[in-house]
Amino acid sequence: MNDPQGYVGQGTLNVGTQTVTLLDSDGPLLGNVSLGGGTLDYSGTGTLASGKALSGAGLVTGAVTSSGSITPTGAGIRMDGLLTGVGARVQASGTKLNFLSHGGFLGQGVLACQIKGDAGSVITATAASSSAAPSRAVS
Repeated sequence: MNDPQGYVGQGTLNVGTQTVTLLDSDGPLLGNVSLGGGTLDYSGTGTLASGKALSGAGLVTGAVTSSGSITPTGAGIRMDGLLTGVGARVQASGTKLNFLSHGGFLGQGVLACQIKGDAGSVITATAASSSAAPSRAVS
């Protein structure tokens, strides 16, 4: 079933090395998500609330609106959707965020990790943002 009440994360979703597909017609409400090299797949925009965390290494195929924290480890997190901060600054620290061709960043915050943008991705700072690691230009 793919309806608006489809997925509401209240604990920790351990993706591991698997592909986990969340069915929710208006985007999932993510709890804590731990990637272990696998893929978190959903359509629409997932919401990462304040106090919640997306961490580990792997692929996220949907867009993410974040008021929580993002901590890439190892090979980092690959984002194939738009990462947006709403009402709060995006907080990311760790190894690397890689925005794929359908991905990007819109917002403000402290991105204390390596940022990579593949061709087709768009990175837009809406206010003063900082990156503590080297950045690459996006073409």
